[in-house]
Amino acid sequence: MKKFKLINKPTRVSDVMSFEDLYEEISSNWELKAERFLRRKEQEFKRAL
Repeated sequence: MKKFKLINKPTRVSDVMSFEDLYEEISSNWELKAERFLRRKEQEFKRAL
């Protein structure tokens, strides 16, 4: 029975990490995605020429 209480216990993000850490994580992911996207577009443009 105790096993199920652990599984069903609601976990909040604030318990795991602070808002600042979460914001840093999300913004760094977006920056990486934007860099990859721009690099891919530049390569496609160079190939087209």
